[in-house]
Amino acid sequence: MAPVPRWLDNAEVCREAIAAAGDLPCASGAQFERFYAYLLVDEPIIQLMPGYFLPLWAEDEVQPEALHALAVAAKLENARNRWLDEMVDDHRALGSTVSSQELNKAIVRLTSRQYARVLPHHPAACFFEQLAMLYSRHSLSLVFDGKSQALLGRSLTLSDYEVHAKARHSSVRAPLDALLTLVGADEDQRARATNSWHAWGLGAQLYDDALDVEEDFRNGALTWTVARTLECLGGRTPENPDEFYAVALREGIVTRTLRRAEGHFGQAAELAHSSFPRWTSVQHGCMRQARTLREDYEHLLESEPLDH
Repeated sequence: MAPVPRWLDNAEVCREAIAAAGDLPCASGAQFERFYAYLLVDEPIIQLMPGYFLPLWAEDEVQPEALHALAVAAKLENARNRWLDEMVDDHRALGSTVSSQELNKAIVRLTSRQYARVLPHHPAACFFEQLAMLYSRHSLSLVFDGKSQALLGRSLTLSDYEVHAKARHSSVRAPLDALLTLVGADEDQRARATNSWHAWGLGAQLYDDALDVEEDFRNGALTWTVARTLECLGGRTPENPDEFYAVALREGIVTRTLRRAEGHFGQAAELAHSSFPRWTSVQHGCMRQARTLREDYEHLLESEPLDH
């Protein structure tokens, strides 16, 4: 299995994205500090996404500088996505409307310049039309999350939650779309790549939901894992987060969430297998990690069953 191209240096990608953000005219204030904090988080699986999805047949057709620019864009997209999510999830993160709008505009412009650097004129026009759609899907998902407190008491199916989660991370997919545009991928390759990426995103979201179920309940965050646990409580409010967590474990909701995450990683690997072997290898690693954690929880429950 071919490794991610050696000329795509994760540390260099991080340094360039951080430096570029630091040069923004609005690089100050509380909102910029919150965005900047996410920019400092090192997430190679997202930052190196363009390299993982670079088809082997296209390696000689894509310049290292182009792949590097898309990796920088991936880091900026991810940090902006998480910063906007924080403003919805944590009301304490709200600040000046003017400064937030200006910062968001500046980040989008900075990211768009990364795309424009690598895409020819006509393909770029098609890509930016698709980018607007990805941004609009993320915006609608933020509206949904803003109403999470009102929705927590309602039934939430796993399929509905996954549709929402897919929209919430849709904008982070944009560098992949740019790469597929750059290499002239056909419709089948595009579908396999984007569906595989979204399958990974769903797996990653559910994996985090399983780990953070107690914290999400405490913060009033809407996840399927939280909603399903509340259903098991029959509408009764738990006495404390510890009781809530015990129910989530005892009823197998945490392990079911992890099993679903494992399935999504497997689906991502299968979709990528024929065209994107680097990404396939990453998915196998994610699948093993989710399986190991699920089995640990299952063994814990078998050896130390929680009292009803």
